[in-house]
Amino acid sequence: PRPGSVTLGDKVLFTLAAVASECPTLEQLRTFFASALKVDRDNIEGVFCEVSNDDVALPEDVARHPTAKNLRIGADIIGDTSEVDALLLRTARLSDIVTPVGSRFATAVRGVLDFLGPVKQVHKPVHMPDQVIGVHKACRGDSARPLGNHSMGTNCPDSMAEQSTCAAQCKSGTSANGTFLCLANKVRLTSVCPGLDSVTLGDKVLLTLAAVASECPSLGQLHTIIASALKVDRDVVDGVFCEVGEDVPLSANDARLVGYPRAKALRIGADLTGEAAEVPDLLLRSAQLSDTTTAVGNRFVTAVHGVLDYMAAVEQVHKPVHMPDQVIDFHKACRGETARPLGNTSMGTNCPATMAERSTCAAQCNSGAIANGTFVCLASKVRLTSVCPEQDSITLGDKVLVTLKVVASKCPSLGQLRTMLASALEVGKDIVDVVFCEVGEDVPLSADDARLAGHPTAKALTIGADLSGDAAGVQALLPRAAQISDTMAPVGQRFAIAGRSVLDYVGPVEQVHKPVHMPDQAIDFHKACRGDSAKPLGNDSAGTNCPVTMKERSTCAAACNSGAPANGTFLCLASRVRLQSVCPRPGSVTLGDKVLFTLAAVASECPTLEQLRTFFASALKVDRDNIEGVFCEVSNDDVALPEDVARHPTAKNLRIGADIIGDTSEVDALLLRTARLSDIVTPVGSRFATAVRGVLDFLGPVKQVHKPVH
Repeated sequence: PRPGSVTLGDKVLFTLAAVASECPTLEQLRTFFASALKVDRDNIEGVFCEVSNDDVALPEDVARHPTAKNLRIGADIIGDTSEVDALLLRTARLSDIVTPVGSRFATAVRGVLDFLGPVKQVHKPVHMPDQVIGVHKACRGDSARPLGNHSMGTNCPDSMAEQSTCAAQCKSGTSANGTFLCLANKVRLTSVCPGLDSVTLGDKVLLTLAAVASECPSLGQLHTIIASALKVDRDVVDGVFCEVGEDVPLSANDARLVGYPRAKALRIGADLTGEAAEVPDLLLRSAQLSDTTTAVGNRFVTAVHGVLDYMAAVEQVHKPVHMPDQVIDFHKACRGETARPLGNTSMGTNCPATMAERSTCAAQCNSGAIANGTFVCLASKVRLTSVCPEQDSITLGDKVLVTLKVVASKCPSLGQLRTMLASALEVGKDIVDVVFCEVGEDVPLSADDARLAGHPTAKALTIGADLSGDAAGVQALLPRAAQISDTMAPVGQRFAIAGRSVLDYVGPVEQVHKPVHMPDQAIDFHKACRGDSAKPLGNDSAGTNCPVTMKERSTCAAACNSGAPANGTFLCLASRVRLQSVCPRPGSVTLGDKVLFTLAAVASECPTLEQLRTFFASALKVDRDNIEGVFCEVSNDDVALPEDVARHPTAKNLRIGADIIGDTSEVDALLLRTARLSDIVTPVGSRFATAVRGVLDFLGPVKQVHKPVH
């Protein structure tokens, strides 16, 4: 006895002598005994099979081989004291083929081996009480780290006995939510003090497996493997880990198959989240992961072999453990003051100072009207926006919100991230809105990953986006967004490939929460245009018929002295009056088609209008004479840049655009090409970015403010 944990119980030991073509594997033998004796596989320990040097000659009509082997096989069966008499009786019948036990044993063996001959008991089965049935080193209590900021440490002892629990100690004196658990020499689960942060409690099933394999699969792969084997959603599988132990020599046959003499002893595990009603089924299925004769175990081994060169024995380190009332979701409260309404017609928001997870709030309107759209606290971040309905233009629609945890070498640029998500989801880039990437702590990489990445650590990133769509489109977006973290799904594969094309290293990707559907949200907002900024050409007008404030996409025209209708219209587009109107006169007015576009860009400064005209002409492959109404406006808010991105610490938010003149036959091509100005992976977008970067110190993300307008 020592500070570690020792579990005692009863054991029944048996030894059989058999003549057979060869030794089955120990895992096969464990399965034969479990099937014949009708006991759990994890109650069978100390399985062995030894081959004597003397071969046994066989008659020609008995087997496909002239000789067989003398085998000595056996095991230790764990049972409660009340079960011992039944176990002694059943193990004594393993050698008697006329009993159900012996028949099941012989049938199971013959299903795997070419030949099984006589089976004899070497001794009567032996009962040994008070034997060691489990040994685990103590856990280190100082490895238990509470979540949140409302605790003053834990009540965990320095060394924790197997299956002992402890919890966070709360500053307020209240009881903590959830517990830490010492399980198989590892502190599992977590504990948090209730406060303004959001805590969701539920049931968990904890499993730990010992395996021999060529290497650890990635955590993303392991996540998918376990979910696939158990036939549960990936978000049911949490706390996945894989730890590498000592080298394990391989048999000559296995070494020849895989091409190396040794494999690794692995310890792998996970926490499964479920409702109380689902726990019995989860316990049963997770107990079958190590049994390849079951559908669960077969799927597990098949999935592992799909990603690793070699995997042999898999054992349960302990029976799956049910832990009720555990923390299954935790998010710090959001700061309500970070919710900023759009427009100038609100008097702030009704958001509280601290917002609980999934809570919503909105703008408070000067007019007393109800705001359009809501703010939502999601994964500790205020998302979406809210705006008061006045003269400004608001488009409402549905949004799907995604948040991912990613281990990667660095944040991709926001433009790259938008392209990665659009490519993975197979949607237009205009569907992917408000992308973000936040950098957390350094994450040490394995030796292999460090060699691939070229550095020993990577970054813990939180990335996300809002996806816009109509109600029908959302139903397709939700399942696809849920697959971004699953590298075995086409969506996840495309995301990983796109990430690795721009970053040195992309590791595990996890969903922070299920994708969230938010209907009736502001997906487009433009301030009203000032009608007095519409100035007709020529001297034959008495002003315009434009209202003082013009709504988005509304038009107006010159008011002619002669009473004749004007040629051309003014258009309110993205808060700016565009195009021209003129009264007909003896002079010549030429009419034609125009394509209008507006881009939002982050750049070091505005280029000159002549430079901008040249950039557009080069990118779109049109004459410079056909580009009119070029503009570049700078917002007041600077954008902070990472040190490794540009020579300056900040850049500018720009709004740029132009009107393109074209024949009616050219309009479709112009609409297509101008829509690609913001997409660097297209020739148009690539030419535009290259031209701008040839003049400016820095160009970052470029977005379409609206679809090009004919």
